[in-house]
Amino acid sequence: MSYYFGFTPSVELSATIDKAYELIASKSSERYDVYRDKITQLTSKELMDALLIKLIESLPDDSERKAHLIKTAETIEATSDKLINTLLSPTKNEDVLPSFDFFDQKVLKTTQSGERRISVPLSDELAKSLLATIENVQAGNGLEEQQNLIRLFSELTKACLQHFLVDFTKTLNLNMLKRAAIPMTDGIIVKVIDIALHRLIPQMPQESLERFTKHYQALIFND
Repeated sequence: MSYYFGFTPSVELSATIDKAYELIASKSSERYDVYRDKITQLTSKELMDALLIKLIESLPDDSERKAHLIKTAETIEATSDKLINTLLSPTKNEDVLPSFDFFDQKVLKTTQSGERRISVPLSDELAKSLLATIENVQAGNGLEEQQNLIRLFSELTKACLQHFLVDFTKTLNLNMLKRAAIPMTDGIIVKVIDIALHRLIPQMPQESLERFTKHYQALIFND
């Protein structure tokens, strides 16, 4: 049994995925890189929404840090978009296929209830620790779990970036300069999210902790 962190793709993302694989299956001469690029961009945006935006939305509306953290999330999204636009370039159809193979084999997963998810594999240790901590928060012990939440969500962020920013980009034909930009961007995003977690979670009351952990609990599943 394997664990994953995965969100339900938007209608637009799901339809783009289906269309891309339909073209590939029919050996269409239409350009695949256009679909790869759109899928990559939408996945990045929706992953950030699942990882950070939902966390920020769990804060009380009158939180003094909420507006600042929304700007932080926008900065991270802009940084990711800039990297993606740098890495993606026109590519022959046959050279795009490894990206779709990665997506098909390592990103697209189906829950036991039959729901499609855009997914990141999690180690058993991380998944079980997250679920145990979330369960304890739901039992009313959120304040004592704050440091565990910071540590575990930092690890979750790194797992997501490793999967999409590092492993997926190995399927792209990149020169040395472009490939060197990946760890630099990875480091920036990890640092910004870590700062956000340290600022965000300690100020969340029990009610907010329960609300946001309930959201993430539904995103962790196994096959």
